[in-house]
Amino acid sequence: MNNKIGGGINFILRKPVIILYAVASIFTILFSYYSILKAYNFQAYAWDLGLYSQVFYSVLKGKFFYTSLLGSSYLAEHFSPFIFLIEIPFYFFPSEYTLLIIQSIFLSFSIIPLYYITDEILTRLENGSKNKRIKCSTLKFISFIMPVAFILSPLTESPVYFDFHLMVFIPFFYFMALYYLLKAKRVLYYIFLALIISLHSNFIFIAMMIILMEIILNKRGIVTRPRKLSNGMYFGISFAVLFSYYILAGFLKSYIGHIPEATYLIIGGSGSVSRSLTGFLTVLFYNPEKIISVLVANYDIKILFLILGFLAVDFLFIEYPAGLLPALPYFAYAMLSTYIPYYFIGFQYSMMFIPFVFIAGIFGIYVILEKIDISPNFKKIKKYFKNSMLVIVLFSIIGFAILSPLSPASMEPANIGYFSGNNKNINVAKINFMHEIKGIINNNSSLITGNNIFPEFYKNYNATAFPDATISEKVPYYKYLIADFSDSQTYVKNSQNISLAELAQEYISSGLYGILAEGYGIMVLKLNYTGSPELYVPSNNNYSYNYFQTVNGISEGPFINKNTSYFGKLDDNALNIYDSNKTYLLPGNYSITFTLNSTVEKNTTFIIKFNSGKCVVLNKTVNNDLNRDYITFSINVKNFYSNVIYIAYLKNQDVNIKNIKITQLNA
Repeated sequence: MNNKIGGGINFILRKPVIILYAVASIFTILFSYYSILKAYNFQAYAWDLGLYSQVFYSVLKGKFFYTSLLGSSYLAEHFSPFIFLIEIPFYFFPSEYTLLIIQSIFLSFSIIPLYYITDEILTRLENGSKNKRIKCSTLKFISFIMPVAFILSPLTESPVYFDFHLMVFIPFFYFMALYYLLKAKRVLYYIFLALIISLHSNFIFIAMMIILMEIILNKRGIVTRPRKLSNGMYFGISFAVLFSYYILAGFLKSYIGHIPEATYLIIGGSGSVSRSLTGFLTVLFYNPEKIISVLVANYDIKILFLILGFLAVDFLFIEYPAGLLPALPYFAYAMLSTYIPYYFIGFQYSMMFIPFVFIAGIFGIYVILEKIDISPNFKKIKKYFKNSMLVIVLFSIIGFAILSPLSPASMEPANIGYFSGNNKNINVAKINFMHEIKGIINNNSSLITGNNIFPEFYKNYNATAFPDATISEKVPYYKYLIADFSDSQTYVKNSQNISLAELAQEYISSGLYGILAEGYGIMVLKLNYTGSPELYVPSNNNYSYNYFQTVNGISEGPFINKNTSYFGKLDDNALNIYDSNKTYLLPGNYSITFTLNSTVEKNTTFIIKFNSGKCVVLNKTVNNDLNRDYITFSINVKNFYSNVIYIAYLKNQDVNIKNIKITQLNA
């Protein structure tokens, strides 16, 4: 066994780059497979896969990166010139899946420049070693381990849970920039620095911190720079150039979006203390307690997120904290916000954090090895270092196993096992039904739909999706409405205090809409439609005893989220959607059977309510003992009912609902 392990390590030491290219290729395939599978199963969203797909597709139709979700060019919202480069492969392969594959390639292959950075730094240490206390094989093994640990990190894989976003390109560009900085190839260094800025104009703050880190590395002798400029002058010129670009980007955004005033100095996002730099400074001086309250908000999730990042390098960044300078904009952006996705696995924001943690960790390794080489107390330091490397290896394996989207054993609900094989969570017939709907919708007709359905209609410039802030109860009627009532985001209200579910209710109540398609919790409404549904599958739902609870003799439910895991609840919190049950009844005639854990006795009352108990569909009391444990009722549903609650109770005696069977007889 030891010989086999030793042989495997020797092979790694001989062919590390080849193995890493193989690892990167495998992860590219796995990330692409998972992302495409997720999108195909309607688990990608209007924000952002649908938005970016429409942005790139619009260019093919003569529009300038237009998206109906913003009502203007994407560049008027986020000045990201890098999208011009992505347009090239999209031109030849115009599909939302193209974007997911490109993202997977850049994320996976970022481990190659990371390897060369680690190898370059440790080779310098070896060449300058005085006492030769570190073996060459150890340094080579470390150079291999760090890129593998990076790709296995849950925070590296975090955006794969989401869909497509430009932030995913940060690690590759940052590692390439740093590698060329170490190799004193300044033109290439500045090109990749410019590529980082091209992802978002606000990333000039990351670039500033990288340049500041460069100055510190220069003082330490790790990188070299022509001595024509002093450090202060070099940073001053860099600041002037970057800030000039930032101001220019603001004016260009205003020009493209036809906004009278330039938009710049926008630094904050959702849940931030302030969205503007001047606003933040005002709060800092006049209301500092607000900053403190935002900082400690969601502190448990923030701490957990930071620990997952820092533990990936066993906190070795402490040995060289200057390596974390490029992460400072992230800390200011995310930690001073109440918006959970900024610091939660499953979103793209970890890309502004984890690559900088790994580089800081690698510099920390450099410092420790340097101490081992020159310190008289090197044996103690060497033991500490071995333990740290063991932690990095073990954490990368364990973290991947329990949190990676590629791990079927992951604690995260939407892992690869959720979408693969014959998983009971995936209703294949429903997915096929949703794809069929596209065939009965007229192209370019006005359409309002949900966040998860919009990517299917990104080619329609008259389509939009909730939670669109412009939609209210007074909105002009859309030609089509498509809603997935089993998706909890259908019930999320926008800034106009209306949800897609409520808009569907309003449309049906108006008498102007007919049902074009219905099935599996999906409903398609069409303006002025009077015919029968073109697509129809009667709904059949069962809720077992797990979903019901009995309090004070009253059994009620279903509470869909009753048994949701800790990570499931956090995911829902991150999407701002976790609240009560999301049961529903679509229009039609139903047969509803209550099954109790005992026989149905006289005076047992059965109630069906909706809209969180505000309206009653059924309220019947049994007159005689039935000598059986079930009873069936027929009801007619003329509108869409949400938050449906089923209740059974008998005075002075506990009644427990064992099962509810809901059968739709016709639409």
